[in-house]
Amino acid sequence: MNKADFVDTFAKKLGITKKDADLYVNTFVDVVSEALSKGKEVKLIGFGTFKPYKRAEKNGVNPQTGEKILIPAKTVPKFVPGKELKDMVKWEKTNIREGSTKKSRAFFNWRWLYVAKSWKEKFF
Repeated sequence: MNKADFVDTFAKKLGITKKDADLYVNTFVDVVSEALSKGKEVKLIGFGTFKPYKRAEKNGVNPQTGEKILIPAKTVPKFVPGKELKDMVKWEKTNIREGSTKKSRAFFNWRWLYVAKSWKEKFF
């Protein structure tokens, strides 16, 4: 889902115009970005936490020249999903897998091999 799809869905769920929904989404992104740039965390209980993460400096290699370089330390944004979001995604994955034809086919193939093996033992 890209931003336009997100804004469209957001507008439909709230019953507002796309223009207002776009304004709300942009404001949310601005508030989170400002907080992270100041080194603050943004905790949304049940959804997750946006936090600044400090990466240490490390050694690297320039792929074009093969020259060893030092990659400087920097701070990057990090998102840690909350328990409710994790549970929701986990539930969705298991439900998708249960209805999967791939799993059904794998079960069918295993079952068929078992039946064929027992048939072979009985008749040959």
